[in-house]
Amino acid sequence: MTEASDLEDMIQILNTCIEIHTKEEEYFRRSARLTSRPVVKMMLTEIAGELAQYRENLEGRKQKLLIALSEMQAGKGSLSRAQ
Repeated sequence: MTEASDLEDMIQILNTCIEIHTKEEEYFRRSARLTSRPVVKMMLTEIAGELAQYRENLEGRKQKLLIALSEMQAGKGSLSRAQ
């Protein structure tokens, strides 16, 4: 495998993780809206918020990988700016 191929694989893995965490976040938010118990609502909302933060981190990493891949494909080959 080439470095570009590895980066493409990593980007695809992040896409899958982002999709999964988006669905999890939506599930917890929906469950929080539907419950009538304040303590449960607070807990589910907190979990959904943590999942959202993690998803945002994954999206940031994905953007860095996309930049690195773009630079590599443009012939620059430098990954230092993407780190």
